[in-house]
Amino acid sequence: MIGSLQAKKLPSGKQYYYARISYTDPLSGKICHKCLATGLETKNNKRRAEQVLMELLDTNAYLKQPPKQLNANVDPHIKLTCYLDR
Repeated sequence: MIGSLQAKKLPSGKQYYYARISYTDPLSGKICHKCLATGLETKNNKRRAEQVLMELLDTNAYLKQPPKQLNANVDPHIKLTCYLDR
């Protein structure tokens, strides 16, 4: 799991830091990206934004782990309403 900071300029003219998290999906093996707002302006907040990025990497560590157990009884081609009627 890798994270980076990106500055985005909003229509109001202010720039904010966004955390971009890249991880490999455990089921498909594809690289996925997630962009999360830090809520910090770019001016004088670089170190604080890096701390927020590390916290976000810790809280989103579950993304790179496969699910605990998959239910083998679910048919992927069945409609949700039919599944709930069982």
